[in-house]
Amino acid sequence: MDDFVIAGKNGRDIAAVKAQLAGEFEMKDLGELKPFLGMKIARTSDGRISIDQGGYIRQVLERYGMSNSKPVSTPLAPGACLTKATRAHHGDVDAKLYQGVVGSIMYGMLYTRPNLAFPIQQLSQFSSNPAIAHFQAGKRAMCYLQRTQTAGPIYNGEIMGPIQGYCDADYSAGKDRKSISGYIFLLAGAPIS
Repeated sequence: MDDFVIAGKNGRDIAAVKAQLAGEFEMKDLGELKPFLGMKIARTSDGRISIDQGGYIRQVLERYGMSNSKPVSTPLAPGACLTKATRAHHGDVDAKLYQGVVGSIMYGMLYTRPNLAFPIQQLSQFSSNPAIAHFQAGKRAMCYLQRTQTAGPIYNGEIMGPIQGYCDADYSAGKDRKSISGYIFLLAGAPIS
């Protein structure tokens, strides 16, 4: 293991865990948390903790030539319906490039951006045979990232009420007759799963 984070409310408990680990392993305490796995984790003056992947997202936008893209307010066009590519709609889309775009967006979704789960579900269906429309949809998702680079959960350190959970499904509303479902669980208004 290279790096790990220890967090808790009680400084004495954290110190005890560090002492136990140092007794078993060679380790170095790097102090206050710096960017970790592409995430910026910061404590605000009022004790809240914010997490974002702004630096990672800037790198992704730069990698795919989208640094100066026009920001948009939604990751997919309203009413967008991506369908399987046919010979007539299939263009010269590099599948590896498309897979890289989708994977880069998905990395952000996994840690700090659960709001990207639906666009990733839609885009990833076409990874083996992307068409120009799919690639354009991926570029739009990156334009959305351009607008929301530093968005992410903010935890206030207090448990305020019960965990809230939401789920939804489209009940086979698509042309392929497959259901799409999703869920989110929130603790104190911040996503936890």
